[in-house]
Amino acid sequence: MIYDFQGRPIRLPWERWLHIIDPGGDHPYMVDMRAKVIETLGNPDVIVRSTRFPDTARIYHRWHEDTPLDSKWVRVVVNFVDNSDAFVMTAYAESQVIAGEVIWRKGNG
Repeated sequence: MIYDFQGRPIRLPWERWLHIIDPGGDHPYMVDMRAKVIETLGNPDVIVRSTRFPDTARIYHRWHEDTPLDSKWVRVVVNFVDNSDAFVMTAYAESQVIAGEVIWRKGNG
């Protein structure tokens, strides 16, 4: 079990991790970045409300200087099923924070 920065438990099922690192998928470079995914959840810089699933999904972002793609934002999409159940839907690296409603930013609470 992984815990986010607010102490909420977040599952990262093996099936989801295999989806993230699938060699035939979009994010196989994430294979050695599980620790960065956990760090992003535990110490995010920005959290954005998902535009695709605004009621349940949040996108955690953390800047990492040392990804396989150079310096990037690691994005971790978390689906909050209810107050006691959440799981990682996907994770990947990008050059910028995703557009959308910022619901939390480090330093602003």
